[in-house]
Amino acid sequence: MINIQDSRVIKYDNDRKSVTVYRDFANTNLWYIVPKPQLATQTVDGITLPAFALTEFRTNSGSAGTVTFTTELVIDPEAYQAVKNVLGQGIEFGQFVWNDAQAFLTLTLPSTAPDTQLNVTPSNFGSNAATFIIDLKTAADVKAIRDIFDSGVGLSTWSIQYVATTLSQLPAVKATVTYDCAIAASYQKTVHIDRNVWGSETGRRTTIREYMQKSDSGKVDLAWSVQPSDEFRQRVHDWAFTTLEGLVQAAADDVARRLGASAADDFSINSIGSFQRVYQENEVIDWTIMPQGFLPTFDKTVWSRLDKTVDNRTLDVSVTMSADLKNAGIRKVTVTIDYPGKGQPESNAFTADTANTWHYESNGFFGANKQFVSEYTYWYQVEPEDGDAFTSPPFKSSSDQLQISNTDLGYQQAEFICSNIAFASEKPGNNVDFVLIDFTYLPTAGSKLFVDQRKVTKNAQAVQFRSHSYQPSGANYSYAVTYVLTNGDIIVNQPQSVYPVVNSQTLTVYSMIAPADFTVTVMNDTIPGGSIALPAITGVSLTTGYTDQPDSPDRQTHKFHELGIEDYYTGTWEYQAVKRSTSTVQVDGTVYYRDKNNTRKSVAVRKVRYGNTPSFALDVFPVQLPFTVTFDPSLVDWKTYIQVEVQMYRASGSGKTDIDSCIFKPTTLSNGTTILPSPYYYTFAREVDASTEFQYATTYFEAGTNRGVEGPQGSYDNNTLVLPHDTKGGTKPVYSVRLPASDVLTRDLDETDKADETDLV
Repeated sequence: MINIQDSRVIKYDNDRKSVTVYRDFANTNLWYIVPKPQLATQTVDGITLPAFALTEFRTNSGSAGTVTFTTELVIDPEAYQAVKNVLGQGIEFGQFVWNDAQAFLTLTLPSTAPDTQLNVTPSNFGSNAATFIIDLKTAADVKAIRDIFDSGVGLSTWSIQYVATTLSQLPAVKATVTYDCAIAASYQKTVHIDRNVWGSETGRRTTIREYMQKSDSGKVDLAWSVQPSDEFRQRVHDWAFTTLEGLVQAAADDVARRLGASAADDFSINSIGSFQRVYQENEVIDWTIMPQGFLPTFDKTVWSRLDKTVDNRTLDVSVTMSADLKNAGIRKVTVTIDYPGKGQPESNAFTADTANTWHYESNGFFGANKQFVSEYTYWYQVEPEDGDAFTSPPFKSSSDQLQISNTDLGYQQAEFICSNIAFASEKPGNNVDFVLIDFTYLPTAGSKLFVDQRKVTKNAQAVQFRSHSYQPSGANYSYAVTYVLTNGDIIVNQPQSVYPVVNSQTLTVYSMIAPADFTVTVMNDTIPGGSIALPAITGVSLTTGYTDQPDSPDRQTHKFHELGIEDYYTGTWEYQAVKRSTSTVQVDGTVYYRDKNNTRKSVAVRKVRYGNTPSFALDVFPVQLPFTVTFDPSLVDWKTYIQVEVQMYRASGSGKTDIDSCIFKPTTLSNGTTILPSPYYYTFAREVDASTEFQYATTYFEAGTNRGVEGPQGSYDNNTLVLPHDTKGGTKPVYSVRLPASDVLTRDLDETDKADETDLV
């Protein structure tokens, strides 16, 4: 773990170069050198070349192309001796353990806006290799690439920045980061952000950074107990703001997952509610390090090997092995491509000691209609050091780029660390005896479930889970946290799923009691000229109540009351939450609106529930209101099954939306005590009077074999669903409770009703 208060910038090579180093927190003789981004290398025909390629595609309609390159984080060999010259010849060097990393490319092309940013996720192990693929839309773009990189003089104008995190401890400061969705929404309306940008993963990551800074929707407050230097104050401020960006990005990823790809156009930053996160002094944090550099240019000899021109009559596929084969315990991966332009499939074997790229080339194949066929089939065979080999199913693709990752090869790794938990082992009088972390991972559908448990008794104690299934990953992993108190009380978290699956990521487990936020947002549409479009919401009167018996006997409540809404309204309630799986926030009340005929109406919101999460965002779009389905696992035979997974979604004309899932599993303590799972609340939005129908499917995992068996599935429009005793329904079948009619009926309001006092034109 690095000590962020003890860092140095060391210059060398006659002050032409510099490097930043951090001292270790515990071992004062151990130092970490911050690496810098540079192009990776590849071996082509026995020659070592930069991992960079320009491919121009010429057709009868003009030219276009693709630029592909891979960067990695490396340390200049000269830097080691330069650091020793300053800090002493007897010092030791450590290697950063990256918890997470993102790579950002800043570029300008004729077809793009100036300083356009692209984002990719690096490998998160080793040198953090990041592969960028840039589509060149015009011949002018292709020419610009040649002009930029074919000079052989100095550096290019394209810059690479890594935003990477590693563990440290917060020094003598309390940091509070706040996100205000009202300011973000106001900014969005001002600059007319395309909503679809938030539905695109790369669009979210590259624009959230910009919009948060320009909109002032993110704020950082630092309370120092010891006055720092100006330089260190700025570094901590930059870390806090980057951390806030990451929190907003994580919330956006989760919203996008629930909406589904078919609803990406409906996703805006307004879907993320306001929230606040407090980082206490001495808390274990993800410290942000942001190395940056520019891509080089190439001399004529090298460039001639990197610049290729093809036409639409050839197929050229670049295959990149981004998996860490050595650490995954994999001896060889053989990738095979089958294309009708060649008489037989062609293969390439990747090992830990060979190049990580392979270029497949074939003459083009034309179908019966004389159209070029770009689709090919590929598969791969994995040979582990120990265990049986497996072959993936065949995949269809038309992309000229393929990447094989760790999760494709069945290597799953996760790390957990506790921070600011009141462990009794660390201080007499603290009330937490220990924390249990239950880890669950399903490599592929129908395969054996991987389950494991770790016990933690102190903060900053890292525990790791590894699954070497050597089968392609079929699902994200999940984990549940159980707090066992010194007085015998037990607090069990609702199992959390990690999405998307990220290897080598460190997740922090915090105190069982923490601040939480609940935000209600109303966003009416406007029409040219500034008038409010119909239908439109004109008032809300909602009561929210947080309940966590027996930890919250007083039941915290809040009232959202606004009867004069025009285009926008937001309100945030802050409360103290206990991370118990039984914790819920229930919403009841009335929403007032005008329908498309400008008639005043109201609709009831009843028993809408949200399970335990750090923050909530209740969006009330015109006119969509929340509805909750309760999944009750109380009848499941927990002696026969170790886990039940439920997948649910709503169907629309364009595909799935309101996508969610939940995992029910008992928690077994070291003394044999079993804690049964609590209900799960699936909450989604529906139009007034619209169907509440949803689709669901269950998988029951058998005790002993750990294998999944399909359970009941179907379509329901009810608000309570009790899971059956077993996969066949058992002696007590699934039953449900139909939605009360009063929840879907509206009532017209008298024109004098002051609950709707806004006149809409």
